[in-house]
Amino acid sequence: MKTAVYPYKNPYHDEIREASELLRGGGLVVFPTETVYGLGANALLPDAVNRIFGAKGRPADNPLIVHLAEASMLEMAARDIPPQAYRLFECFAPGPLSIVLPKRLEIPDTVTGGLDTVAVRIPAHPMARELIALAGVPVAAPSANRSGRPSPTGFAAACAEMDGLADCILDGGDCEIGIESTVAALDNGRIVILRPGAVTAEMIKNRLHIEVAGAPDSPDAPRSPGTKYAHYKPDAEVIVAPRMNDGLLFGWMERLAGKTLGILRLFPEVMTDDSTAIRARLEKLSAHEASTGCRVIERAFYSFEEYARELYRSFAELDGMGADRIVAEAVETNGLGRAIMDRLGKASGGKIIERIF
Repeated sequence: MKTAVYPYKNPYHDEIREASELLRGGGLVVFPTETVYGLGANALLPDAVNRIFGAKGRPADNPLIVHLAEASMLEMAARDIPPQAYRLFECFAPGPLSIVLPKRLEIPDTVTGGLDTVAVRIPAHPMARELIALAGVPVAAPSANRSGRPSPTGFAAACAEMDGLADCILDGGDCEIGIESTVAALDNGRIVILRPGAVTAEMIKNRLHIEVAGAPDSPDAPRSPGTKYAHYKPDAEVIVAPRMNDGLLFGWMERLAGKTLGILRLFPEVMTDDSTAIRARLEKLSAHEASTGCRVIERAFYSFEEYARELYRSFAELDGMGADRIVAEAVETNGLGRAIMDRLGKASGGKIIERIF
């Protein structure tokens, strides 16, 4: 199919209006959010929602998140909304938090994977909210990638995944957060995190003064998107390893002689203003590349926020550069680190090692 691709220009309102008309009429629209790019369809039209599953190759029992422009649209998707849900939205919406609620009968089972609940959120990206408001309907939208692949966090990546599969692709630049939203459910007065994201358990506890727990989904009946099937996998094999240093890096190079090795590191000792030390390290790395025949492509991050924001983009770049293996440094599982490790665990197929060599 022919996809209308709209690179950003100022003003951009005509493009958003055209996309909203496509959405309302049953079309598929790729649009930016603060988390990742989404592949949206009118959540009230079963045939439109089915097109999402076809375009992505997504299993039909994997539920979708419904996106709204503002809190006044909540009752278009959900019913019997408890006060705690409104408090969560007051604290964290618009933003990267999806809340699982009882669904309205108007929301078809194709959206929810047959469940009687639906995850809803209000995205923070102004283009997403303008699009949904103009469409005037709740929008079902998973990430705009083929199923199992890393989610796109920029316009070019979204085009690479969905050109020829969606009716329209909007350009909202790079995503601010870079990983999918937190998904939370309400359970007998407490909050249960079904999928970790940028709204952390600690943030919810601090704002609402309420018990927050993590609850792994049943593999047979997931309550949240992104918890049942393999997700976020690049073409290269991913391994999650303890904190890296150059000695361990050189060990990986020896094991991958003649291949291309991608490295994702947090707070490495190479981050220094000492130009002499930097030059000495690069010379040592170059010598080790020459002796092993292993080419190293290194990505280093200054913070958990940067690690999350750049994770999927780094996967795509390393795939494009022919990486055979990606070794990603593990982080502590507190705050945003819990979401990073969730995505790394899925990308690696659970290949998380405690010790190296």
